[in-house]
Amino acid sequence: TPDVTVWTNQDVAITATTDDTDGRVVSITKPNGTTENVDTLVYSVEQNGTYSFTATDNSGAQTTETIVIPNIDKVKPNGIATITQPTATVRGATITIDATDDLSGVAKIVDPQNGEVLGDHMEYVVTKPGTYKFIIWDNAWNSREISVPVTIVSGGVTVKYVDYYNKENTIATDTTISGNVEDLYNTTPKTVDGWTLFVTPDNKDGE
Repeated sequence: TPDVTVWTNQDVAITATTDDTDGRVVSITKPNGTTENVDTLVYSVEQNGTYSFTATDNSGAQTTETIVIPNIDKVKPNGIATITQPTATVRGATITIDATDDLSGVAKIVDPQNGEVLGDHMEYVVTKPGTYKFIIWDNAWNSREISVPVTIVSGGVTVKYVDYYNKENTIATDTTISGNVEDLYNTTPKTVDGWTLFVTPDNKDGE
């Protein structure tokens, strides 16, 4: 009998016990082919498979029992991250994590703030650029950390040129400065015939 029947990332210990009513058992042959002169033994296995034990009694009679171990998973899960830039309805960038695990399956995904989603799919919205770390766990408690660098595309900075005394009066075409969130920007005045620069706003430069 195995000591663990649920998913595990550890070796499984199989206990082989004999019960011979006709004669005393003198030995047990283990799956690796070695023999011990005992009637009970513990045999550890490190991977899934089929394992056979043969008991021999003092008359030479033999009995073979086979056990299947299917619940060892020592392989870390995998994950793929994709990034969706801000949209009209979503202000920040969306990080999507899709996880896979071929043996025990994905148990959960933990986000950078230690929130978690049960299963193999997570969507996480960020409003600042940076590197975000996620942890994927499988059902055998193997884990993999994924670091996701994120650059968020800004909607841009719009520079307007208006009459100081009548802000509704546009005197030149707007200029849009594109870039990423937290990038530095700076603006320069336009030369407009018939107009003189009167004041520049405090936010003429920034990020």
